[in-house]
Amino acid sequence: MSGGWNLKLDEVHHSAWQFDVFSKKECLEIIKYAKKQKSQKAITDDNTPNIRKYTDIYWLSQAQEINWVFEKITNVVLNLNEQFFKFNIFALNEPLQFTHYFKKGACYKKHVDRTYNRPVRKLSVSVQLTDSFAYEGCDLLLHNETTPTKCKKEIGSLTIFPSYTLHEVTELQQGERFALVTWVTGNSFQ
Repeated sequence: MSGGWNLKLDEVHHSAWQFDVFSKKECLEIIKYAKKQKSQKAITDDNTPNIRKYTDIYWLSQAQEINWVFEKITNVVLNLNEQFFKFNIFALNEPLQFTHYFKKGACYKKHVDRTYNRPVRKLSVSVQLTDSFAYEGCDLLLHNETTPTKCKKEIGSLTIFPSYTLHEVTELQQGERFALVTWVTGNSFQ
């Protein structure tokens, strides 16, 4: 049999990032705003024990006081998607998740952000809101290769990766870490 499909090379990157999406002052404003919201203990969708420990989350919906954060993230996501992923995306369809890792041992063990029978998450976004010297551990690791990729920790930086990527936040050793997480949705992968 001759011929076959005309296959193209896979040009989807494992991850991308951008520094200085938010200034240190803006990161502090986000933290201050988020802490005024109602917190809840972080759990997984299926309530699997010991996957998330010593972590509180705050859901930030679009509101006049915080729309500038959504706008900045949207602009960066659209640019990075065009450069590195080229996914068919259409929205930040869920609230922003402000995450507070507050106690030694705080972590989010290996997981993926895509789940069955939920909106189609195509890209996961993490924004570093804490100075890297303010804590130890609590590293965002992406498991695409034999050796995991350790994500950037500079305050105000944004990391983006496909939502089907296995990833984790390692255990916090000392200090506390704040991050902003969201997911970009689109039509089903085809």
